[in-house]
Amino acid sequence: MIEIGRFKESLKRRTAYTGANGAPFAHKTVIIGPTEPTPFAPNAYLVEQAPSTVLPVHFHGYGQFQIVVDGDGSLGRHDLRVPTVHYAGQQTAYGPLKSGERGLSYLTLRAATEGAAFFMPASSQYRNSNIPRFERFGAEGTFLDDGAIQTLLPEDTLGLGAWLVTVAEGQSVKAPTLNNGSGRFYVVLEGSWQMNPLLDPLDIVWTDSNEAPLEIAGGPGELKVMVVQFPANSCEVPHPAPQRPQNTNIDG
Repeated sequence: MIEIGRFKESLKRRTAYTGANGAPFAHKTVIIGPTEPTPFAPNAYLVEQAPSTVLPVHFHGYGQFQIVVDGDGSLGRHDLRVPTVHYAGQQTAYGPLKSGERGLSYLTLRAATEGAAFFMPASSQYRNSNIPRFERFGAEGTFLDDGAIQTLLPEDTLGLGAWLVTVAEGQSVKAPTLNNGSGRFYVVLEGSWQMNPLLDPLDIVWTDSNEAPLEIAGGPGELKVMVVQFPANSCEVPHPAPQRPQNTNIDG
């Protein structure tokens, strides 16, 4: 299965969120997937976090990637800047997520769609002690020469991995081979991807594990694509996301 999300078309679903004090906190734009929790439905959305704000430590029911696309900030003790990539495993608590003076915009990518975040320590009761918890930060991404594939997260035994691909206009590069992983997101960061339709920045492609690696063809302008691959168990969802009342104003 291949699913394509167009960022500009998704802006009609851009939604504002407030913090606990009622002040503006973020805007969220769903690019791929439903707006309600749905197992096995891939989900990709942009968060534009307001300047100098803090999203407290929290976790989600499913593993997720986050890619910084604008601004700067920090996640725990790690600095964030374009194009940092981070992966948090199922029910792995991470944070706090702090935006800088210019704000912080990042994509959140999941193999399944769920509701709001579970904030710690109040939500610790909802975690399953049998689920291994881990997170990974990709190597600092730098935009390399045309045709280069830069490994940001080396593929592990379960298939978790991330790559940054640079393609010149009129050229093409095949995405890295799919080994043990499950689904993939392809995120256009710069330039245009010569597909049908032509893909522009923040347009996103989802492919499940039945699809071969895509041919990434450069359209007008130098193309930069981030490819992220979920570990083998992410789409199977061996442990369903925990359920609780969704009563927070901040949607993580």
